[in-house]
Amino acid sequence: MIIKNDNTLWAVGTDSWSKQGDGNTSNADHDIFYQITTGINYVDSVYAGNNHTFIVDTEGKCYGAGANTQGQLGLGSKDGDRHGIFSVVSLEEPVL
Repeated sequence: MIIKNDNTLWAVGTDSWSKQGDGNTSNADHDIFYQITTGINYVDSVYAGNNHTFIVDTEGKCYGAGANTQGQLGLGSKDGDRHGIFSVVSLEEPVL
């Protein structure tokens, strides 16, 4: 996962557990970078875990995608689902 100078998010590699947040729910392999177009504009930072990813936009909103088997997405539950679209993570205040 990289952020280009125009604050767009790009991904490459194995999309295990749908952690790239592109809407795909299979373990797809990508051998070239492609833009993640999930409606989140102006990405400020990205944090990639083993099977999940968090991004923070320039307004300080945090979004998560991927595995939530241990509650790592902060959605208030644990499940075995693949969260293939970035979802807002509820925080008491902005991250930035």
